[in-house]
Amino acid sequence: MKPLSGVALILVVLAAALAVVGNRYALPWLEPRLMPIVLGLLGLAALLEGLATLGGGTVGFRHSSEQFSGLPARLWGVWMIVTGLGLLTASGASILSPGWERSARAWGFILLWAGALAGIYGAIRLLAGESYANPSTRSRLQDLFLRLGGGFMLLLGTLLMDAGAALIARPDLAAFFRR
Repeated sequence: MKPLSGVALILVVLAAALAVVGNRYALPWLEPRLMPIVLGLLGLAALLEGLATLGGGTVGFRHSSEQFSGLPARLWGVWMIVTGLGLLTASGASILSPGWERSARAWGFILLWAGALAGIYGAIRLLAGESYANPSTRSRLQDLFLRLGGGFMLLLGTLLMDAGAALIARPDLAAFFRR
């Protein structure tokens, strides 16, 4: 285990413990700040794991035999970093401006963030398709569908980012959807 991955795992366990303790004991001094703190810890963990993946250049998933290396692995690292930065931003905004999550700009941020994640995932699938460690287990048809799905996700991510940027720039557009 890489050192940054170990720290990330500790942060995830700490966030989970904080959420369980806060939920179980309903601590009044912690309650309003609990979710932003948990989101911040998870964001920091994702950021550290993304940096570890970028540095290592390879990534594999425990419950899957897929292994990525090179550019697709580095894109997974970027995906984790974007996840972490999004969670840290949401956490900071919730702490500094309570009620922020109910604003049109917050929804724009969420759409922009989700679009970036969908687009990066689409790029990974478009580039790598099916990335099994053993090439004999590859299915050309499944690989084709994963690459086509990656192209679709890239397009969807672009559309979500456009919608998010529009809501951030012009929050009054949200009134159109409330009718």
